[in-house]
Amino acid sequence: MIDKFDLQILDCNCSDCNCSDCKHFKRSMFRRQKSVDLHYKWQKDYFDNKRLRKIKRAQFWIEKGEKLKAKELLKEARKLVFQFDEAECALHYGDCGKLNKQVSCIPEVLQLDTQECFEHRRS
Repeated sequence: MIDKFDLQILDCNCSDCNCSDCKHFKRSMFRRQKSVDLHYKWQKDYFDNKRLRKIKRAQFWIEKGEKLKAKELLKEARKLVFQFDEAECALHYGDCGKLNKQVSCIPEVLQLDTQECFEHRRS
């Protein structure tokens, strides 16, 4: 049984005035993919630099004669596996049919600036 409090929560979830839920929002998959590709590059570069730092540190310890430390660092570098975190690029891109402009939004986040023009796509 749904009580009054649950109905208020459901109503709040449907009225956050987010462009992602607006019937005038037309998604742009090209702009979204461009953003995902850029985030992938940033994350891959960060990962590669992290691995390279461990390898350089291992070389430093080899030159110092500490082969055990170097072996451990190289072992850590070999264990590192790149995993892309797509949640970092949570923006949705598209065009607003009502305002005739390009927009971007984060899903399920309240947007105060779109409360006047928002029309839920389920209505």
